Amino acid sequence: MKQLLRHPAIKIGTWVMVGALFLLPLILVDGRAAAFMKFDGVDGEALDSKHEGWIDVESFSYKMERLVSGEGTTRTNGASHVSDLVVRKWLDKSSPKLILSLCDGKVFPKVEIDVVESIAGTSNDKQLTYRLHDVLVTSAGPTGSTSGSEAQPTELVSLNFTKIEMQYSNIDRATGQTNYTTNVMCVVEDEAP
Repeated sequence: MKQLLRHPAIKIGTWVMVGALFLLPLILVDGRAAAFMKFDGVDGEALDSKHEGWIDVESFSYKMERLVSGEGTTRTNGASHVSDLVVRKWLDKSSPKLILSLCDGKVFPKVEIDVVESIAGTSNDKQLTYRLHDVLVTSAGPTGSTSGSEAQPTELVSLNFTKIEMQYSNIDRATGQTNYTTNVMCVVEDEAP
């Protein structure tokens, strides 16, 4: 089991709020938002001008949780845990390389995921960036349907990591200006036996 350690610079109040942000899976809909993923040495087929050669991402999710036992004033705080990040992506030229990296146990020093959104008539305002460190592909496989006139096969890829960084930019929808940016880093370590 893995234990999540919070960065010493993060205040407890911020940690709880940010923990809630990490719990939300991201589902991209309505054509307003898009996500892209980049592995060193693995090209995708994204055509976005700021993410050419990245991998198009349909959705992704992961979960952070704190184990709590008891109720009310008798509850006790347990360790925090983080799951693998699971990406649903289109089957593309990155697929064989990702499967090969799974078979070979290749560690990618860094994987980046950008979430962009069109705001105030501009395109590709980066709203959210995840950086995963020391990444292993732990599972990969096709999913979904190939029926229908516009169906394109997808696959699920699970990523295990030792550190995750998140940068969130709050963008004013009317002006496209960034109001503020929040940075968070969490280190994942093995729990003591």
